[in-house]
Amino acid sequence: MAFATRQELLLIEDISAYEQEVNIDVELQRSESAIIRLLNTIWWQKFQLNNPHLAGGRLNPQLLSRIEWQNPCIYYALAYHILPKLSGDHVQKIADYHYRWEHEIRTLQHHGITYDPKQTTLRFVPETKTFNYTRLRK
Repeated sequence: MAFATRQELLLIEDISAYEQEVNIDVELQRSESAIIRLLNTIWWQKFQLNNPHLAGGRLNPQLLSRIEWQNPCIYYALAYHILPKLSGDHVQKIADYHYRWEHEIRTLQHHGITYDPKQTTLRFVPETKTFNYTRLRK
């Protein structure tokens, strides 16, 4: 399952004139891999602590919500992989997509990331875990 497709990216930023310079599908795959590495680093271990039945397991990207990661994947691809490779001056666009990427990640951290270990395709509150808690815990 890919987080985003070429067509979805082209709806956000029309870079079709530059398709000779960059392979969009490859860059989207690289972005998805980077996001999964990031999730393994900053989220998965905390999620496992709150879900002991998953202890010792690995993050399965297939169980993440594709809709939740579509825009972050596109923004990451544009900011870090695609626009820096294109000819021309794209500094402002790179900064804009970098900001959008950061905003999406902060939003997901605050509201929680949907992960469906039971593969029910339903979103339950216990399956959505946030990074930051607003109350003190003992």
